[in-house]
Amino acid sequence: MVAAAAFGLLVTLMLEAGVVGVFQGRVVLRKDVKAEAGILYVESRHGMARKVRVGDAVIEYDEEVPKGKRKQKPAESLCENTLVRVTAEQSDEEDGAWRAISILILPEPKRNGISPGQSFSFEGRPDSGRQDPPSSGSNAAADSRVQGRSSSQSGTSGPCWAK
Repeated sequence: MVAAAAFGLLVTLMLEAGVVGVFQGRVVLRKDVKAEAGILYVESRHGMARKVRVGDAVIEYDEEVPKGKRKQKPAESLCENTLVRVTAEQSDEEDGAWRAISILILPEPKRNGISPGQSFSFEGRPDSGRQDPPSSGSNAAADSRVQGRSSSQSGTSGPCWAK
């Protein structure tokens, strides 16, 4: 009897609290949506964008973000193309937004030991003459999205989110 009551209380608390999720991606500006104060969009590497209500979320830097790249107020670093990990609660509102609990600003990943924006040459390597195959029609949109993103990964960033 006590176990059933405890389970019922647990289910009630879970329903009131909403679903908590953690997702990671880049801050993007949506050209198809009017900008709203307190809202940012986070796009996963697979192209799925989530609407996030920042509200009173704790915004902080990951310990691996170099001190020289940090701003005094971490919220000022939420610029287009910033890599973030968001812990949020699913909203009950019809717009499908998530209410952020915390936003962690992540360092840019190194690819094969190379930081974004660092030049690299394939000269002298056996595969230096390799060319990537041309894009097919079905991947053209994804290719343009990635190409558009690559220039800002070099350390420059676009417009910033404003609270």
